[in-house]
Amino acid sequence: MPLPWTVTLVAVVVVALALRVGLRQLPVRAASAIGVGRAAALAVGVLGLVAHCGAMFFTTTARAVPGSGGYIDGVNGMGHTSMVLYAVPALLVVAGLWRVPRPVLAVVVLLVVVVGVTMYDGGPLTVHLTAILLVVTTLAATVAALVGRGDGRRVRV
Repeated sequence: MPLPWTVTLVAVVVVALALRVGLRQLPVRAASAIGVGRAAALAVGVLGLVAHCGAMFFTTTARAVPGSGGYIDGVNGMGHTSMVLYAVPALLVVAGLWRVPRPVLAVVVLLVVVVGVTMYDGGPLTVHLTAILLVVTTLAATVAALVGRGDGRRVRV
């Protein structure tokens, strides 16, 4: 992945979360209470997607993690194993966001599918990278805009 794309992805997440911290008037009232399980599913799903991208685009760096060779080979094989290693975290992200407003969830689902399709269809890399940028932007904005303070037992997302 070209360095400008990587920097842009990180910047999008940082800016979205910084805006959330700086602008408390964002629509917290639109948030829905979800259990810790859904929040954990979202977090694990995002980490799984990051690991998948890391294995594809930063293979040398990812191989520095002990025991990662089989995972990296599975992802980069671009076969069924790679598809499952993408689909499972993607489904966890959707499960984690299940309680957000349906139009938002529909956009996230559509973009996650587009990323998956552009990954395996053999098309131009720039189309896939653009799809990744769109889904990262959407996820960061969704989480930043809808996260609120829970009542101690539930997380507001």
